[in-house]
Order: sequence, then structure tokens, then C-alpha cells
Amino acid sequence: MTFGSFNNLAKITPAVIALWVKILKQVPDVRLLLKTRPLRDEAVARHLAAAFAAHDIPAARLELRGWLAGSENHLALYRKVDIALDTFPYNGTTTTCEALWMGVPVITLAGRTHAGRVGASLLSRLGLEEYIAANEAAYVEQAVSLAGDRMRRTAL
Repeated sequence: MTFGSFNNLAKITPAVIALWVKILKQVPDVRLLLKTRPLRDEAVARHLAAAFAAHDIPAARLELRGWLAGSENHLALYRKVDIALDTFPYNGTTTTCEALWMGVPVITLAGRTHAGRVGASLLSRLGLEEYIAANEAAYVEQAVSLAGDRMRRTAL
């Protein structure tokens, strides 16, 4: 089971990491695949891994990927992701659309601004409101629940 996010590194804030850590601790056998252009730099990747390590998430549970040449290679990487985790307070737009296009369900946290409601808007339009969290506790609960329900993921 692999969670993933291909959002811009600037959107992966300490608050986002802390919330993702809660998910990873509740589903101990899962991995987290993060892909963003700056991770091609080993120092940046080490820094991000250290941010997770500070929360007792070992580097072995992370797969950090940088830029890939060609959109086909980028989109193909979604085949390794079972559930996409959206960032907040600035949601993904292109990354959310790409994940959904590739058949990967997305968990999003609805914010109060346009940038924080893009995920909710996209998921609502597709009739996937159950994957829109109103608060951080619901975000964690939805991610953990979907991770434990292979049949529902397959149906999606």
C-alpha cells in the first residue's frame, strides 16, 4: 500500500508532514511516495527525509523522487500510488487532476480560500465528496479507512 503526493515541495509544509505522519503511524506497513522536481537534489531529499525522521518515520518508508523526463514517465509513476494525499492549505490542482485521471483516489482537506478548496471543487464535481475532509481528524480518518479497504479502492 502506497500513499503519494506529487505536489510542489513548497506545499509540503511542517503542518502537512505532521498530518501525513499521523496517517503513516496508523497504517504502519504503508509507504509514502513523494515526487517533486526539487527532490532530484540529494540534499533536499535528505532534508525532507529528516523532517519525517523527526517524527519517527524512517527513510525506508519514504520514496522520494525528483523530476522525470516526459509526461508519460511522470504519469506512469501514479501506477505505484494507491491513494493520493493532497496538500493544504494550498491544494493541488494539476496533481489532483492527474491522480484522478490515472485512477488514483485523492484525499483532500477543504480550506477557506480558493487555493484551499480546489481539491474539494474537483472531487465534488466527480461525485467523490466522501474524500473531502472538513478537518484534520477527518482527513486522517478518511485516508486510514480507504487504506484499509482494498475493495473500495479497486471500485474507485
